[in-house]
Amino acid sequence: MSVQQWQQSHHFETTDNELGQPDENDIIKSIAFSKCGEHIAVGDKGGRVWIYSTPSGRNLCRPGKHYTPPETLENAEDEALNYEFYGQFQSHEPEFDYLKSLDIDEKINDIVWCPRTNNSLHLLATNDKTIKLWKIFEKPASQPNFKAEHSDFMSDGLHCPQMMELETITAAIPRRTFANRHAYHINSISLSSDYEMFLSADDLRLNLWHMESDSSKACYQLVDLKPENMEDLTEVITCAKYHPTHGNLLSYASSRGFTYVCDLRENAKVGAPAQSFGLNLDESEKSFFTEILVSVSDMSFTQDGTYLLTRDFLTTKIWDMRMEKEPFKTINLHSYLENRLCELYENDCIFDKFQLCSSSQSPQIVTGSYGNQFKIVNWDTNDVQTLSVRQDEMPQETEFDWERKCLFTEWHPRDECFALACGASLYIYSNTNDPSSVTL
Repeated sequence: MSVQQWQQSHHFETTDNELGQPDENDIIKSIAFSKCGEHIAVGDKGGRVWIYSTPSGRNLCRPGKHYTPPETLENAEDEALNYEFYGQFQSHEPEFDYLKSLDIDEKINDIVWCPRTNNSLHLLATNDKTIKLWKIFEKPASQPNFKAEHSDFMSDGLHCPQMMELETITAAIPRRTFANRHAYHINSISLSSDYEMFLSADDLRLNLWHMESDSSKACYQLVDLKPENMEDLTEVITCAKYHPTHGNLLSYASSRGFTYVCDLRENAKVGAPAQSFGLNLDESEKSFFTEILVSVSDMSFTQDGTYLLTRDFLTTKIWDMRMEKEPFKTINLHSYLENRLCELYENDCIFDKFQLCSSSQSPQIVTGSYGNQFKIVNWDTNDVQTLSVRQDEMPQETEFDWERKCLFTEWHPRDECFALACGASLYIYSNTNDPSSVTL
């Protein structure tokens, strides 16, 4: 199988200051494509959500308009995957927990889109403590027109000014707030396959919410790993995901290097998981860094749910859902870093959490690296491509600026296209071998 060619089609900066230079609050913390793929949302450290849309995606949000798939348009090549800035809004504000004397950051830890049912869009966004359901829609901005020729006169000589539409603006309003049920920092949220429920996970607990109610009574605790004595704590939850096709299956990953799959048909209160994917290492195989290196930073299912994909610091593992004993494949991503673990530990980079995302069309994964680089893995052929977001830079795996790293990635739901973030920059890549992708 020939190596696919990927081309950077878009580059956006999440900043709105006058100088156009990003600051710390502009750093991207989450990325999510909408279910139809026509929109992409980006959450930053300052609590804002930025939305980018294709022309057809923008059209479906206008009142009275109907969604037209890009492939049915005459200028399909210009419409498909051609993203433009659509709007941004402040999702979360900094807060202070007076009971615990803790600052609650406004940064957006995760975003999940809800399926579109009308001309408005809905998404879930979360910071460390609070999840909000937002409605995004377009509305006309207007002002009174006092000119006589455009006004209606009443019989007594008074005239009623008419409203004159100036432009259409993008607006966002909070529909529901899901709060006060997490004692620790929320790290991920996930929507069920029937779109009626969603998961929220923090370090020790996994909660199940109903989309139609923001009452705390609508939240049910599925998993609680908190021991009576915190000194007995052996693992924490790093992320959680619903199965893509089965609403009764969900999974969560842990810092021990295990990913657990739970079946809600067995017990509403999750005790022992139905499946456990991970490796038990002998003491002779462990080192000072082992517990850090094996921690699962992100996990995902393939679209059909047949395989489970996990990412730790040095490798990505492909698990066949029918075989828990060992991974179907283990692909090394950063073997050249094994001799630099002390340096990584000293600068805290060894604790970085790299996300991964998988294609719905092919056995491919995209995950991040250091030095503005990222990896495209074909786990069918074991090919690993190393690319840089800086197109004028040749990938070098010897000297790195550890601060320049690609942590967050997301794949388009139907096309060979993915997005990734480095700092305050969002990059979108398309496969030039794919006739459905656009080359700009």
